[in-house]
Amino acid sequence: MRTFTQSTEKLTEDLRTIGRDAEEVIKSLPNEINGKVGAARERLMGALESARESCADLREKTSDSARNVDSKAHEKPYGFIAGAFAVGVLAGVLVTRK
Repeated sequence: MRTFTQSTEKLTEDLRTIGRDAEEVIKSLPNEINGKVGAARERLMGALESARESCADLREKTSDSARNVDSKAHEKPYGFIAGAFAVGVLAGVLVTRK
């Protein structure tokens, strides 16, 4: 089973691959077929750059959140165990209701 960090890293790598592929396709388009293609190319490059920045921000926030939860779980493990137990009981009650 993959850990949260491994899944996040895989998703990030997949997004990077898609970004590189999209950039190659955009760059392979002729510069001046007509005005619409040139404008679309510029918009796509802007969107690609924005997606890269969002991906980097998401990765940073995810890593920070994972470290925060890990440290809290080590500080108070019984609280997390009790919380998990309560969620399990609640899920069991909801599943067995008619």
